[in-house]
Amino acid sequence: MSENSTTRPAASAQDTAFRHELYPYDGDAQFLDGAMSFIRDARAGSEPVLVAVAEPKERMLRTELAGTDAADCVTFLDAAALGRNPGRLIPAWRDWVSKAAEGSPVRGISESAWSDPSPAESGEFGYHEWLLNLAFAQSPAWWLLCPYDTAALEPGVVESARRCHPMLLSEGAHGPNGSYVEEPYAFPELTPATSPTRNSPTSGAGSPRSAPTSRPARPRTAWAAPGCANC
Repeated sequence: MSENSTTRPAASAQDTAFRHELYPYDGDAQFLDGAMSFIRDARAGSEPVLVAVAEPKERMLRTELAGTDAADCVTFLDAAALGRNPGRLIPAWRDWVSKAAEGSPVRGISESAWSDPSPAESGEFGYHEWLLNLAFAQSPAWWLLCPYDTAALEPGVVESARRCHPMLLSEGAHGPNGSYVEEPYAFPELTPATSPTRNSPTSGAGSPRSAPTSRPARPRTAWAAPGCANC
């Protein structure tokens, strides 16, 4: 495991009290490399860390942490129970920040608990990532690292994540994310509804009546505010 540092970099124009950082990685070894260096730096700065990852990743981290001083600063969240509904994650992070901060920065590591997400699930988690930037725009200082396994996820999922994270951890270096898009969330186009195929009654002229035309589904409005019901 390399000794990549994740020490907080100098402030940039995109910095706020909340640092929302994407960590694209390739496989378990890189996951541990980035996550453990993040945790070690948190321990050095007396910053507690809340970890919300799938159970296999949690086991790996617990093994790496066993017998180390860094284990004292880490709390694990049951991502399997909470992460199946991304809408429940923001209140959990709010609770962590409010209880753990006490005037000092805190950190978190969050990765989707879905091992093989459907397109709908990927879209919902992407929307959750975008909402985080709004929900914590005025929060106390804290740093959230979001690992994404580029070897396991569809390229479109990772690309969507790039657009939602102002900061990026890549090859051990931090910095502004050039792919970040500071604008309303772009929902994927919905497939228009269709009527089920069935026998159509005929008109008096003997011609089948046309099936009613389906009205295109209305897109969701990309709106959220801190404390809203969607959060």
